[in-house]
Amino acid sequence: MTTIEQSPESPRHLIDYTMSDVERSEIFRDSVKDLASELKPEHTNVLIVPSDHGLANYVRAIEREEFPASVKDMAPYEADSRFVLVLQDDEDYVEHDLPAHIFRLNTRDKNSSPTSSEYPTGLPTFDDALKLGLVSEQQLLDYYQAESLPILGEQYINVEANVSLDIPNPSIKRPYSPLGYRAIFELAQQEKARGVVAYQNPIAIKSMARIGLKATPLVNNPDLYSQNDDSPAEKDGSPARYHPLTLEAAPWSLQKDGVPEHNSRIFTDPEYAIGFSRVAALVASKNLNVINIV
Repeated sequence: MTTIEQSPESPRHLIDYTMSDVERSEIFRDSVKDLASELKPEHTNVLIVPSDHGLANYVRAIEREEFPASVKDMAPYEADSRFVLVLQDDEDYVEHDLPAHIFRLNTRDKNSSPTSSEYPTGLPTFDDALKLGLVSEQQLLDYYQAESLPILGEQYINVEANVSLDIPNPSIKRPYSPLGYRAIFELAQQEKARGVVAYQNPIAIKSMARIGLKATPLVNNPDLYSQNDDSPAEKDGSPARYHPLTLEAAPWSLQKDGVPEHNSRIFTDPEYAIGFSRVAALVASKNLNVINIV
């Protein structure tokens, strides 16, 4: 992972969900060209940008189309949001006007703005589970062995949006979502986070399982779920169900069932990954170039 500090002269962008298609194409092309010296055509290139970067608004505009409620839901978390863009995996990526896959992350550290009683961990998945009564504060603190809810929020990276874009001629040889997760795991290890916390629907959970990743239900309770009216309904017509879970990422995670080491090896050891699927081995063997802009 390469970390690049924004120049003091670099423009800082206010939060904007209304960027047009033309504006998106322009800011994407300009941003990629500005980073041309850091990009590697023989690699899968992944950009991680802060909340005030122009590409952050690129992702926000897509979120508004895919998840209309995100404009309101993400308002308390905007300052601590980061955005991941997985570039198309070929030598012409500089000429493309869209990435292959995007994510919104929420991360916190000791310098983040203070939490509140309404958003006690500063991470949407934990806060939502508390607000809905899926778990209690004590359950979270006991299971994750955290001293307080704000400290728990500093120990995970929240994955909020996870969107595959409609690119021309997609190929199974380009598993962009898992490659994006591999980049997020690299970020987690660099920042010594325990792993990732997120809501996932059954399709996403099965997709992660197919590449060998092991998810742990929140507080190890597989019966917890939230319903989402914005997403396609279940087969019985009921609102889509999303289950809160963690993907443990690092050996120093407090989970003791082997999951942290397993998940890390899935992304870094092709010989280990091939035991689960060819896609897992492909993701582990890919040359990945992660550029983290701070």
